[in-house]
Amino acid sequence: HHFSGLEETFRCFTSNPDSELVGAILCAGGELLKQSALQESLQWYIEAARQAGREVVERGRIAPETQTTLDRPLVEDPAVYSRMANAYWNSVVVRPEGAAGSEGNEPGTPLPPPASRDTMRDIVSGMAMVFNPDAAGDLESIIQFDVSGDDAGQSAGPEQYYLRIADGDCRAYEGAHPEPTLTIHTPSEVWLRISGGELDGAQAMMSSQYTVEGDLGLLMRFDKLFLTALEA
Repeated sequence: HHFSGLEETFRCFTSNPDSELVGAILCAGGELLKQSALQESLQWYIEAARQAGREVVERGRIAPETQTTLDRPLVEDPAVYSRMANAYWNSVVVRPEGAAGSEGNEPGTPLPPPASRDTMRDIVSGMAMVFNPDAAGDLESIIQFDVSGDDAGQSAGPEQYYLRIADGDCRAYEGAHPEPTLTIHTPSEVWLRISGGELDGAQAMMSSQYTVEGDLGLLMRFDKLFLTALEA
């Protein structure tokens, strides 16, 4: 695989009798481990890494079966990872104004990749990175988030973010869009709990913990539009 050259370098460093390579944890696409929406589906890798650490301490090497697990790709289907990688680079590459694909006419400001799982800014940015274009088809829509609560900063009013879905792509922005397809009014703590799997989204809406305006059918498609497991 693409880490073979690096592994051979490690083996050269440990080829003398006084040293030994006890194992290697080399993870392609490791940035996926930071995505809150993927935490549950990638828990197997986190557990394997912890097991490897225990084995090195207790036995002096990583067991073959643990190493085999760690050598598995995080994403079995390369197309899924490709979509996520494209979303990441779309969020960090600055295009010249007026160039093809330029966002100069966009009312909002592009959000950077998520740095944590603790803020609505990061959650909305992360949603764009786990967008599933196969489920979207020819969907074109604007999903607006109006966020209140401690995370938003009461003195400055609610934070506003939106997702633009078009042409099989999803991008995240900070700001208010003038013509949203769906607007979600939510306290930050409520949506953070929903994103973390601690609160059922449908039940939270029915109990008025957050409210929506616009296309409710679009909200009902969230579980398909935004992957919570690494499946094609």
